[in-house]
Amino acid sequence: MSWWFWIVIVLFILSMGSIGSLSNTQPGKALANKFHELGNLIGKTKEEITVAVGPPQSITALGAIGPGKTHVSWHVTGYHLILIFNNDICEGIALEQRSFK
Repeated sequence: MSWWFWIVIVLFILSMGSIGSLSNTQPGKALANKFHELGNLIGKTKEEITVAVGPPQSITALGAIGPGKTHVSWHVTGYHLILIFNNDICEGIALEQRSFK
């Protein structure tokens, strides 16, 4: 087999890896864009945020920190966001992780 054959095979394999990684992070990009469109999250209610981005994957009570405090988490492939709420009012971002550019 000629060396051209091997170059084509290597390029094909590399392109498949790139295409796969792009499609795997697409849900994360979409969710991040929804949060970005909301603008500043501080002061927004949990309902306002949920209507705009969809339901969270988990809600954790933080009673040791204070009554009414919760971590609310949204995560999909490529993106993870945890917000801190006090009585359903967002106080800020506790964690944001992206695996895309």
